Amino acid sequence: MPAHTRTWKVSTLLQPLSLSLLVALLGALLLILPLGQNWEEELGLALLFEQRGPRAAPDEAVVVPIEHQAAVALGQINDPARWPRHLHARLIEQLHAAGAAAIAFDIHFKEPRGAAEDAALSTALRAAGNVTLFAYLERETLRLDDTGAQLAGIERLIPPAPEFAAAAARVAPFALPKVPVRVSRFWTLQHSAGGLPTLPLAMLEQYSLPALHAAAADANNAALAARLAREPAAAFEQLRTAPDQLDALQARASGPAARQRLAALRAAYQNAPHPFLNFYGPPRSITTLAYDQVINADPAALAARLKGKVVFVGFAEERQPAQRDGFYTVFSQTDGLDLSGVEIAATAFANLLHRDTLHAPATFGMLLLVLAYGYAITYLCRRLPALAALAAGLALAGSYYAAAAQLFNTQNTWLPLIIPLLIQTPLALFLGLSGHYWQSHEARRHLRRTFGHYLPGPVIDRLLQHRDGVHAPGEHAFGICLATDAASYTRLAETLPPAELSALMNEYYQTLFAPVRAHQGIISDVVGDAMLALWPAPRAEAAPRAQALAAAPAWRRRRRRR
Repeated sequence: MPAHTRTWKVSTLLQPLSLSLLVALLGALLLILPLGQNWEEELGLALLFEQRGPRAAPDEAVVVPIEHQAAVALGQINDPARWPRHLHARLIEQLHAAGAAAIAFDIHFKEPRGAAEDAALSTALRAAGNVTLFAYLERETLRLDDTGAQLAGIERLIPPAPEFAAAAARVAPFALPKVPVRVSRFWTLQHSAGGLPTLPLAMLEQYSLPALHAAAADANNAALAARLAREPAAAFEQLRTAPDQLDALQARASGPAARQRLAALRAAYQNAPHPFLNFYGPPRSITTLAYDQVINADPAALAARLKGKVVFVGFAEERQPAQRDGFYTVFSQTDGLDLSGVEIAATAFANLLHRDTLHAPATFGMLLLVLAYGYAITYLCRRLPALAALAAGLALAGSYYAAAAQLFNTQNTWLPLIIPLLIQTPLALFLGLSGHYWQSHEARRHLRRTFGHYLPGPVIDRLLQHRDGVHAPGEHAFGICLATDAASYTRLAETLPPAELSALMNEYYQTLFAPVRAHQGIISDVVGDAMLALWPAPRAEAAPRAQALAAAPAWRRRRRRR
């Protein structure tokens, strides 16, 4: 490939428009691919949570942990699955008496254990009337042929024992991935279980039930009010299929708290069924009351803390060695302590209630953002001078990070960080500076090619270094000048035909040029029959004089050979 063609292609690729489009499209492609999405969720989201730090959890949710400390206080072994069920019955009675608005047990009461114990728990569940029990979601792998090459996974809902399921107000699953997968999202509806609401949404529905029933009665919607009283699960299912009904009910709700609950229910039904969790902090960030203290508390004192609250009961340890139900999240501790399932359920409920689950711009909006950022930073880095490009690129990246952090902290909006800041920004800086280097290199090469026959290399270098061109005040130059002139050239030019004169002068200059170049001289100027040769030097020294003196006798020897 000719050198000029190769140079043209490289210079075309390094144009601001070409580089900007390249970086912008690369960022958009990464954002579409699963790899880029994993980067943003695993690294970018963690960075946003880390810069924000813990935040105050809303007081509507309370966690009562089943833990080693409670086992010791109650004289039980450190195996919560074997605790007598009359303890849970006593806990439910205390919570109900304290005025808890809704109670969730993130414990799977899978099978009967003893008549007296089971009867105590069933009686407490039925008396409270607002307890939701956890249903286990079991995943099975089925072989579709004898080779074992084709496999299918199905999920099967395993409810609590029939006696407990019948006594509870609701039954709801709550499936989360286990380590090493980081938990960032939750489901509001479990489609693999027939579209059942998960524990957080079921608790929001239970929490909203009194306000919803009152609004339906006030709106003269007798059918809905009756159904909410007799079959609340079926009534909520009806509302989930037509959430617009909640608009009129919300307008008739009594008081801001009731309107907030119905608005949250409307948003939960309308929004994506797999939202991102907006964590409040490390374990115990949600208000936590010790199990043994709740059982033994004074009813009046307990009511002051729990009246109107939603209580989540489940396994949650304060120290890692005893942890039984932990999930890897952005707030997992360095000692290995993770958020428990019941704490994540409480977090998800609080997110739904206050409508502050994380929301990312629509996929198309995120693509436009990454495209615009990649194009803008690359264009700046390529168009501005090198140092200015570096400063502008870093300033734009810093501004983007500050804006992303501000939106995350105040609006719960999650913008991509890893692709713009760790992929597009370094690439834009590298390509921009590479373009500047190539442009400077090409300019030097062009100047050398243009003036190389007339100026020495050091002089060209100084021209490139000095912005004021040939002026370099206070600088001395050293060298030897050798001038030649042909005798009787004018008379010869008048007598010879032009073609013969041209051939003679070509031979003449070949005779002059060869010795000069052979002795490291530079042909600085040629005018008619005169030539000026230079031997520059960085300082006054003898070498240039010797080279010039060696060139002149060479002319004489070449003339004699002819």
